[in-house]
Amino acid sequence: MSFRMFRQSTKVMGITLNMDKLLVGEVRFTQPCSKTHAGVAYINTINVADEYQNMNIGSSLLHEMNKYLIVNTNAACVKGVLWDDNINPFLSNFFFKNGYSISHPEHIHYDDGENLFDIIPIERKLNRRNITTL
Repeated sequence: MSFRMFRQSTKVMGITLNMDKLLVGEVRFTQPCSKTHAGVAYINTINVADEYQNMNIGSSLLHEMNKYLIVNTNAACVKGVLWDDNINPFLSNFFFKNGYSISHPEHIHYDDGENLFDIIPIERKLNRRNITTL
């Protein structure tokens, strides 16, 4: 297993996870970028190849992202939105087991014409005291 950092733009970073030269997962995130959002990083996307899910790869990617943010930025928390289509019951559990919680009780609903999504705001505080046990 090997992690690789990359910069998508000035503030958007990514981490990939490769196994035997095969890309199996990726997380992209935005670093804190303005005074109005100082100390807040955002998850843009996280993907793990289907055949590698439920092998702690997604959790490892989040852990590496958190370590990067603690060491290299002023981020105090990571926020994101969970697009829950009620098809994958494990999606919300994945984030909850990785320390995320619902940040606002009101959910936004989005209908794309085929599916109805609950858009759930989530966040996780970053613990700067001990980055090895994120």
